[in-house]
Amino acid sequence: MVVEYALRDSAKPMGVGGYRVSSALPTQLAAELPTAEEFAREFPLMSVVRLRVEIERELRALLLSRGLDASSVTIAQMLQELEHNGIALENTREFEATLRAMNEAVHRLDVDDKSA
Repeated sequence: MVVEYALRDSAKPMGVGGYRVSSALPTQLAAELPTAEEFAREFPLMSVVRLRVEIERELRALLLSRGLDASSVTIAQMLQELEHNGIALENTREFEATLRAMNEAVHRLDVDDKSA
């Protein structure tokens, strides 16, 4: 924090000769960062969003590899495009149910245990 303050308006290259690590978080930063509880609550949502993005990317790649239109906006539309072209994925209905549960979780809706 001291280095940041001291160098904030400097345009000249400088180096720091020494530093010490502190486990104490300055009050100013503590107010801006999420609490451990908030982060723990958000982390699973980030994982679900990342997984959904990966699924979408893989489906788009599959469509492109088959020479099909990959401009569909949603995963459901991509699945329909595959099905329409005679490319049946295993367990498509179960997969769609899983995607619905993922979307509900991402949008902070309660997801029942069976769906989860």
